[in-house]
Amino acid sequence: MRDGCYFASTAHVCAVLCQESLINYRNHLFTEEPAQKIMDEFRSSLRRISDAMKRRNKQLATPFDYLLPERIYMRFNN
Repeated sequence: MRDGCYFASTAHVCAVLCQESLINYRNHLFTEEPAQKIMDEFRSSLRRISDAMKRRNKQLATPFDYLLPERIYMRFNN
């Protein structure tokens, strides 16, 4: 559970500070190895989700790519 809380805190700070997509975000603020490992695992999970969505979309007449992780940005401008 502790790692989950740590990840949630890391993700929140990243969301506030950058405008890169979730899947392409490179973290320069959290240089500690445990934080980098969590971010790498998160990006890996997002890549698997993205790949599954792209495979599914190939079978659809109208692909649904709105929620592909690479199209979701860490921050929304006001």
